[in-house]
Amino acid sequence: MDHPAGDSPSETATISLTFASDIPGNIHRILGVPLESIPRTHVYIKDSDGIVSNTITEDGTFEVTLSRAYLKTITPDVRSKEAEGIVYNQVAMQVLLTPKYEPLQFWFKSGVSDYVRIQLERESPLWPTRLYGGDYKAGWRSTGYFLKWVEEGDGSPKPWTIREILMAAADSSRAEKPSPILEQIIGSPTSNPDEVWQRLWDTYQLSVLENTKGMKVTTHRPRPSEPFMILIDEGGSDALLRAVPDPLHFLVEAYISINSLLYPSSSYHSRKVRQVTLVLSPTSNGVAETENDVITFAMKYINDISKSHDDAWLAREIKGVLLHEMVHVQQYSGTKDLAPGGLIEGIADYCRLRSGWAAAHWSQGPGGKWDSGYQVTGYFLDWLEKERGCTEFVAKCNEALRESSWDEKWCETETGSSWEKLWDEYQAAMKPTGTSAANRVIPTHT
Repeated sequence: MDHPAGDSPSETATISLTFASDIPGNIHRILGVPLESIPRTHVYIKDSDGIVSNTITEDGTFEVTLSRAYLKTITPDVRSKEAEGIVYNQVAMQVLLTPKYEPLQFWFKSGVSDYVRIQLERESPLWPTRLYGGDYKAGWRSTGYFLKWVEEGDGSPKPWTIREILMAAADSSRAEKPSPILEQIIGSPTSNPDEVWQRLWDTYQLSVLENTKGMKVTTHRPRPSEPFMILIDEGGSDALLRAVPDPLHFLVEAYISINSLLYPSSSYHSRKVRQVTLVLSPTSNGVAETENDVITFAMKYINDISKSHDDAWLAREIKGVLLHEMVHVQQYSGTKDLAPGGLIEGIADYCRLRSGWAAAHWSQGPGGKWDSGYQVTGYFLDWLEKERGCTEFVAKCNEALRESSWDEKWCETETGSSWEKLWDEYQAAMKPTGTSAANRVIPTHT
């Protein structure tokens, strides 16, 4: 490993680079990959954008460049741990991106890369502490912790699982048939590896919930066609639960309502959602956010507004926010190039509006842009369908984002007019309200 003179991290952190010689041995020990497949690695700390970048030189050296600016954001006591963890992740991923491991899917490769960090106790201090929610194919840390559990977890540990899968992928005679390895894991025949991983993930999630301390866990199992619902109450939720005593039951209602709007007939293809987790968080800021089918609701927001509104007003706001976030679980955003964030948020508020949970503080009026987002775009989408005659416009737009990347020309192909022209028509149809702030965006994720 090389650390060039003049690029010393002494100004930003005390980072030990003596672990250089340990990289090949540690990765070989954890993954069982041949030592000769682990590249010689040089590490640099420079003024650069992002967090990390890498390149391979003509002589085959793997160069990893850490951002000095990023390292400055990490507290001194864990900077070395973070730097080493990133390097191990990069080197492990580089090994797995070689042609011999091509049969493996990216979610598994990225998960194994962070699994190496976890096994070496080099987890990032910025990683969330929650392990529940999401999907085994989320990759990176989520999959990394899951793979660690598969090998070491409750009741029936399955050591060397990752080694066996890597060996099978590297062996051309076995790469076409990785399922026997998974059959050994579960102890029964299988023709569908995805089903095996899903069964393991479900068991892992239950294990995580059972070991959750200081939190109240509630579950709701609706009909088979609806996702399994989990509520994690981390505290500070009295006001919310007083106004909406059974938020999981409402999420099921929201799921059904959203499906009817985004997927109104069998010609549309709804996103398959197995599980939704609602976290009532006393420490989160803003209003709410959704990631990997986990909705995190900030209790600070609810507790603040409960001081000036009655329970009926509060219930309407809570249900509206929950429905908005549930849309993010069920909608599509594009296969590669994602749709504008304003459109994604606008679709969520369109569903909130159509489902009868518009916020009491919303107002419709002139101003803004078609992709301003939230209720501004939501009202515009509602107008397109009700007044402009664009039947099932939102459902068609969502379906297009399932099948391909974002294409702004889709709107003109579908309606004969561009987004901007339709917005101009909408603005002309608006009656002035006497205030330029009538169409002020009111976000849910602030």
